[in-house]
Amino acid sequence: STSISVEDSADDAGAYPVAVTTTVAEAVDPDPTDDRAEGTVVLTRSDVLPDTIGGTPAEVAVQLSQQLYPDGDPRGADTAGTVVLSRDDAFADSLTGSALLGDAPLLFTGTATVPAVTMAEITRLLPDGGEVILLGGVAAISADVEDRLGEAGHRVTRLAGPTRVETALAIADAVVARSGAPATVGIARAGGPDDNPTAAWADSVAAGGWAARTATPILLTPTDALHPAVAAWLADHDTALPVLLGGTAAVSAAVAEALGPHEREAGPNRYATAAALATNRWEDVDGYVITAGDHPLGWAYGLASAALSARTDRPLLLVETSRLPTETAALRCDVDTAPMVLGGTDVVGSTVREELSAGC
Repeated sequence: STSISVEDSADDAGAYPVAVTTTVAEAVDPDPTDDRAEGTVVLTRSDVLPDTIGGTPAEVAVQLSQQLYPDGDPRGADTAGTVVLSRDDAFADSLTGSALLGDAPLLFTGTATVPAVTMAEITRLLPDGGEVILLGGVAAISADVEDRLGEAGHRVTRLAGPTRVETALAIADAVVARSGAPATVGIARAGGPDDNPTAAWADSVAAGGWAARTATPILLTPTDALHPAVAAWLADHDTALPVLLGGTAAVSAAVAEALGPHEREAGPNRYATAAALATNRWEDVDGYVITAGDHPLGWAYGLASAALSARTDRPLLLVETSRLPTETAALRCDVDTAPMVLGGTDVVGSTVREELSAGC
């Protein structure tokens, strides 16, 4: 017997027949009838992902979805029964939606209308209907959008509360209903200082792939004190160990004390916190997804990548638009795989891209 390695250069996912015939001298093998083997190789998707995906948040989210669920992928278009939909211009309701993305993509919509690229992707993924989960109330995603999705044959579920804190709790309840009691629960800041708005989302976004991979809910609380509704939820789910996301400037020592036993993933800045999450919460890392933690739309690119991070073992790391932080550079050099960069050069600048692609 012998084993033969077959390399297939097909571009599309699907089932491909493979046949192998050996030629052996008759004196060695007097029965040539068993010298042919046939079988089928199923290609689900390429392990080599593009090194850059750019465009608007809606366009990037669709491209990531198509990487996860290409046409013909048996795990994809025929079986992806759920799409998570969030608004494309504000992060408040999206922050904790990553826990729903273990087997569903995140797509973006406007408040009043669904972009054509997003609607086309929903139709491709859910050709015979399916569930579309809306994150946020009608002020975030209008009733008109909900009606249009219903008219298209989809079952629409809305997860919302009066503030982002309660929306996060509604998402957590949905995660528990789908995946069971969680072993851990992330605790992140609900807002940031007025002069540093990106601080409000950086740690939650960095934890997105971990949350998607492990169905770990993320709850939001004010920095200085544990929100009463969050305290009540944790009391009802007391087997879940809180994991604080970020340092004490994000989730204070007072919150930590109110929580009791807990763990914390943190560094001196958001880039170090993302690196800590990638190091401590991932057993196997095959590469990294990278976007800008200081760009106003960095939250959208980062959150849209959570499902792909979970599926491909590629945690999210953060850079600045015009600077490669040392914490990110150090982890980048721990793997041989080139990182996937999300966003155009206005998000991750040319200099940073050159440094990421340079040898370590």
